[in-house]
Amino acid sequence: MKSITKINVTLFLFFCTFFQIKITAESQNSFSIQPSPIPYPYFDPNRYDARGEINLVSITADQLSLSGIFADVKGRYAFSNFFAFDGFLGLNGLSGTMPGIPPLSLSISSNKITPYIYRVDGKGQVSMYGMSMGTNLEIQALHTNSFGLILFAGPNFSFNNMTITTPYSLIVPFGYSNVGQAYTGYTSTLTILSTTTGGLFGAQADINMGHDIRLSPFFMASTTSGSSTLTSVPG
Repeated sequence: MKSITKINVTLFLFFCTFFQIKITAESQNSFSIQPSPIPYPYFDPNRYDARGEINLVSITADQLSLSGIFADVKGRYAFSNFFAFDGFLGLNGLSGTMPGIPPLSLSISSNKITPYIYRVDGKGQVSMYGMSMGTNLEIQALHTNSFGLILFAGPNFSFNNMTITTPYSLIVPFGYSNVGQAYTGYTSTLTILSTTTGGLFGAQADINMGHDIRLSPFFMASTTSGSSTLTSVPG
């Protein structure tokens, strides 16, 4: 038996936005709050800089509960007082529950289409993981003991995968002699695989406040485009 039905559009678009994925290839812009994309707010000739971060994440909303980990590593090598090259690698994983999503097609039984009504019998079990990576060319436009400014730009790439499994039943609709009969015990699996490429650019300042305290505000803009593949297995 194969089956497809309507998807919860609002919920689906929420996850597409959260993981920066789209069903069709297209361009997108987004705003987010995140750590600086460069390892340190200034550099010197032949200097290496590196840093790593691990963040535990918990997301709770109405009928939604996700937890997981985000980790990233950034590194840089400075060729001179003016030029440097950096790279970053990020990994993430989340799992939890959300409202279930039934199959995405009409049911076929005994070589004919039966417009069953789908009944979700529990929450969907979700697992998500992804990877991002990229490089930047950095230009240190200004560097003094009290103030510095770095301009940076470069390409980036990301990969994301989401899988949700949902228990559901088939209900016979009006127009059939056995209207209301339920066929239980089915599990639907929906998988969304997404890849995006793009670029980013920005600037970061370095303000020496004294007493080993530095203030490093930054601005970054990015653009991405890509595509996603959606696979529905009715079970």
